[in-house]
Formats: sequence, structure tokens, C-alpha cells
Amino acid sequence: MLKTLYRAVGKKELDLILNNRWLTFPDRFSHQTVFNPTPNFAHAAAIAKQFLTQDANADYMGFVTSFQVYSEYLKKFADQNGAYPSEIKVPASESYEFNLNIHGGIQIVSAYCGAGMDYSHLLENPYLPCYC
Repeated sequence: MLKTLYRAVGKKELDLILNNRWLTFPDRFSHQTVFNPTPNFAHAAAIAKQFLTQDANADYMGFVTSFQVYSEYLKKFADQNGAYPSEIKVPASESYEFNLNIHGGIQIVSAYCGAGMDYSHLLENPYLPCYC
């Protein structure tokens, strides 16, 4: 069985996902100790909309990605009742194993743009649809 998860990412992380042919998430940046996907679309959308669109490091763009992970692998992140927290905290050291358990690739399901966004780079990347 598969479980659908979501992750809010900025433009720089989205470019790294593109470089991985939409199959895996990039290794964590040095300041990131955990990888935080969520089973809740609304939670990921709120992060993309409220935080990433205000962040120059995200190029004022927030994207919600969707992907499926093997349920058996995810069991170790569930509570005693089998429920998942609002954010699943995957240690950065386990990102390789997490990526091995993604089935079918990663897709963009929503995008948000902030007031500080520079649209010119969208013309340079034909693989990045213009959502904003």
C-alpha cells in the first residue's frame, strides 16, 4: 500500500528535485536536520503560502509537492495508534532511505507567489510551469 504525502518547497529546492528528474528529494542542506513531509495538503499549502512566499531564499515562491511512499516504511513514524503527526520528522541521515521508498515520483500540486518574486527566471526554465 501507498500513502500520499505533501511537502512545501521553495524554488531552489524545486530546482534540485527537477535535477533529480522528479524522482527524489535532494539531500538536506547543512542547516536542515530533518525532512518534514506531511500527510495533510492544507498544512503544506499553509507553509508554502504563508512562509515561503515571504522568503527571499525561496525566491518568494512556495510549491506544494505530492508523492507516494510505501506505507510499510512509514509505519515507523506513526504513533501507537497508527496515526501520523501533522509533520513527519525524517532525520536528515535517513533521507536516502526515505527517497528509496518514494513510488512514482514527485509532482507539483499547488503553487503560490509572493510580492517580491522576480518572474524573469520562469522564462529560463521550460520545465517549471508558471503558476503565479
